[in-house]
Amino acid sequence: MLKNKEKIKQELKNKIEKEIDKYVDAMDSGFEKDFFPIDEIEELWGNAIKNCNFVLQQGTENILNSIEEKEIISKKKRINRYQEIQK
Repeated sequence: MLKNKEKIKQELKNKIEKEIDKYVDAMDSGFEKDFFPIDEIEELWGNAIKNCNFVLQQGTENILNSIEEKEIISKKKRINRYQEIQK
């Protein structure tokens, strides 16, 4: 039912991977310093979560925009006909 399902999946994976890479690199840089306070760690963690959520939000919009409505309508009609026959 989704158009370009594999393309959407790959784009999501790539974007999430970039966010994870940025997070791990930032954590690594922080630990390389003499002082890396917990509030900075929490901020990096919060930003990583926020950024990943944003990626998933955009991905959900892409998925919803790629639904083939004709197939859904056709499927619903088939289900309704089947249910009528079963009565």
